[in-house]
Amino acid sequence: HRVLRAQRAFLCGYDCMGMESVDDEQMLRRAAENLEKIDCVGVLETLDDLLLQMKTYLDFIPREVTSFPYYNEVRRGGKSNPTRDTLLKLKSYVKEEQLLYQRARELSFQRTAQA
Repeated sequence: HRVLRAQRAFLCGYDCMGMESVDDEQMLRRAAENLEKIDCVGVLETLDDLLLQMKTYLDFIPREVTSFPYYNEVRRGGKSNPTRDTLLKLKSYVKEEQLLYQRARELSFQRTAQA
């Protein structure tokens, strides 16, 4: 389940890396606290909005850059069809991650509006 907790662990910071004594609830709390401290917050669905934040708060994004390049292509016909049991397991594993994502999404909209 480590892959499913990757964002939480990353945002939690060095305090949470490799420490078995930090439980999931503590890790989520620290990750949420650290998320609030980040100047520019973006989510995949509105990634181009992150550029506006970066141009406002950071000085290394050229003004003429208005979107990220889209080099990835969608793979046709490669979609998996997980079973109902698999979907339930995944949902239980990512429940806390979803809370963190929702807060990141809110911050993304707020910070873009302020930029």
